[in-house]
Amino acid sequence: MVTGEELYTLIPQSFPFVMIDTLVESDADKTVTRMTITPDHLFSEKGQFREPGIIENIAQTAAVRSGYEAYKSHTKVKTGYIGSIKNLVIHSLPNIHQTIETEVLIKTIIGNITVVEGRVTCCEKAIASCEMTIVELLDGRF
Repeated sequence: MVTGEELYTLIPQSFPFVMIDTLVESDADKTVTRMTITPDHLFSEKGQFREPGIIENIAQTAAVRSGYEAYKSHTKVKTGYIGSIKNLVIHSLPNIHQTIETEVLIKTIIGNITVVEGRVTCCEKAIASCEMTIVELLDGRF
């Protein structure tokens, strides 16, 4: 598991725009992260973690996978952007002080484009899912 400052070295985001707090596991096909929702979080509102935070949480779970792979191969962590989101379903929103767990499965990697399937659970219940396309910058450009 990777947490805290060490986690920040694996993603291009920084406080307050970090939507994960623990890298639980990561391999070539699957990455799992966790995040405990705090009342002062950027996307916490009216006692819940809002939809933009859930979407960005899925994207950052994909990003931390890429960052972890870069760390293992001693290369620079690349910046990526959400290219598209398909079939987004948000069943419910987690409350503050709850922990969400996000699993990203790699569907396809072609060059600097990665298609993932993301699933978010809270208290062992599915709360969100989507397919997301992530585009990584190559030498500072697409």
